[in-house]
Amino acid sequence: MTVWPKVIYLFQSIPLNCPSRFFFISLNKLITSFRWSQKRARIKLSSLQAPLNKGGLNLPNIRLYYLASQSRNIWCWLNRTFKLIGSQNTLYLREKFDMPPDKFCKFLQIRNWVKMKTPSFTNIAETSIEKMFRTTSTQKGLISKLYAQLVEM
Repeated sequence: MTVWPKVIYLFQSIPLNCPSRFFFISLNKLITSFRWSQKRARIKLSSLQAPLNKGGLNLPNIRLYYLASQSRNIWCWLNRTFKLIGSQNTLYLREKFDMPPDKFCKFLQIRNWVKMKTPSFTNIAETSIEKMFRTTSTQKGLISKLYAQLVEM
């Protein structure tokens, strides 16, 4: 039980490109051979990894945990408390359109008013991934929550 948090820590701290399917297949083969003591597997891995309510044994899916740990970084970027990046974007917009600061503030006010008065202005239906990032509010247990939502998809 102490190995799995170490694997998750490696997944989220080492910036790797997405490993190939062969990487996850070979890890699954290693886990299966260890689980069945180098003998032929009696139960398919997919049924072992299925959730309990679907008749599985809830064995962790390494690929989904990898995706959840990488999604944690995206969640942290979206819910950042450090606002310098946003201020750099506003400076970029101001320079791009060559606006003085007082006119730029007026532009932002008009844009906000149009968004409020026109409900269909930028309302696009949320995807399941956007809902996943919106519903999770704290970092504690974030990877487990993201993993659970990935399993449901």
